[in-house]
Amino acid sequence: MSVFKMPKRLCDDINGMFSKFWWGKQKTEGGIQWRKWAKMGFHKGKGGLGFRDLESFNLALLAKQGWRIIKNPGSLAAVVFKEKYFRHSSFMEAKLGSQPSLIWKSIWWARDLLQEGLRWKVGDGSKIKIWGDKWLSTPTSYTVQSPIGLLTGESRVEELIDNQQRIWDEGKIRSIFSGDEVEQILSIPLSKGIETVMHVLWECTAANDVWSDPQSLVQKWNSTEQDFLHLWEKLMLRLNKNQLEEMAVAFRKIWFRRNDYVFDKRLSCPTRLLRTAKECLEEFQQSQRIQKKEGQTSRSNSMQKIWKKPARGIVKVNWDASLDQRMKRMGVRIIARDEEGEALVAVCYQRQHVQNPAIAEGYGLWKAMELYNNLNIQKVIFEGDAKAVILAALSNEEDLSIGGSLIEDIRYVLVNRPDWSIKFTYREMNNVAHGLAKKL
Repeated sequence: MSVFKMPKRLCDDINGMFSKFWWGKQKTEGGIQWRKWAKMGFHKGKGGLGFRDLESFNLALLAKQGWRIIKNPGSLAAVVFKEKYFRHSSFMEAKLGSQPSLIWKSIWWARDLLQEGLRWKVGDGSKIKIWGDKWLSTPTSYTVQSPIGLLTGESRVEELIDNQQRIWDEGKIRSIFSGDEVEQILSIPLSKGIETVMHVLWECTAANDVWSDPQSLVQKWNSTEQDFLHLWEKLMLRLNKNQLEEMAVAFRKIWFRRNDYVFDKRLSCPTRLLRTAKECLEEFQQSQRIQKKEGQTSRSNSMQKIWKKPARGIVKVNWDASLDQRMKRMGVRIIARDEEGEALVAVCYQRQHVQNPAIAEGYGLWKAMELYNNLNIQKVIFEGDAKAVILAALSNEEDLSIGGSLIEDIRYVLVNRPDWSIKFTYREMNNVAHGLAKKL
């Protein structure tokens, strides 16, 4: 049944035998059929008993063979079929051909069923047609309904992506598609791979403009380093504590400056950036002195009473995400602490065009892993309360959801970082990150 299409008459005869066996009293007597056999095949939750209709079951098994050809193009069967029947196209575009084998004819017959359920997951977009292919989240058609305008009917999704930054080209998308489709497209996460912060904070031209300014503490330093951790070690050797704090604030300002340019096309003055960084540090230090003098205890310290410390030599990173579904905007807060419970790093992050809470939590975990990959921290526990995201990341099954690209990126990092782990915790144990995320 899994490789040959069974004749309809044979399937009907076997179904009839099942029906007679179920309703019959004796071998020679038939019973009253209280319900149509077709309805007996419904799921138990829908009023049936789950009996399989053989024709449908045969079709499903053949469609599964077609799915294997798509997912395992290097298998012997897939190579043979491609060489003979669709050498210059894909399985879904293949013709039946002249004098086809019975196996190929059977699998080809089930392709329509496969077509009904297939949807594209956006990677680089090079194989997905903008018009005609199913790649949106619209539950009815999953296809673009906007009329063809600036592009052609054969245009691919890759033409809507800024490949240098691996983000959607929002201006082009808004000029082509309707309002609802714009939001759907912009909410689809794109796989970015493993990125480093070195280019953004230290090596790129925009960062060099800041570090070459006369007010910079590292004006004559080399602009190339192995990674951010090595750079920070050099800073610790050459600068005092107050200068290190000033550098940390400057790094933060450079990151915000980069985001302003990416999203709003605004690039602030390097001199002004360093001046405001120094002012912000002085303001923070003044507030810390006042707090210490008055003997206040921060809210985060009280929340840490129920937070469990990691083992010695391990950093525990808690993250949480908040989502404003009306504004389609998410916020993420990440806080890292050592074995003594001391805060090491706190990061906040915002992103537009996010509609799904699971995708928001996935972005939060990815941002935390991206940060500590760049810092080259060897032993890390990532702890959060997003159970669905954590289970998906730890699973070996392929994630075919709209956020599957994020999950695959997270799994890739975990494979290459054997001393990293992800752990689920309850909301009460994640209050610090949760409370901070809600403020974004």
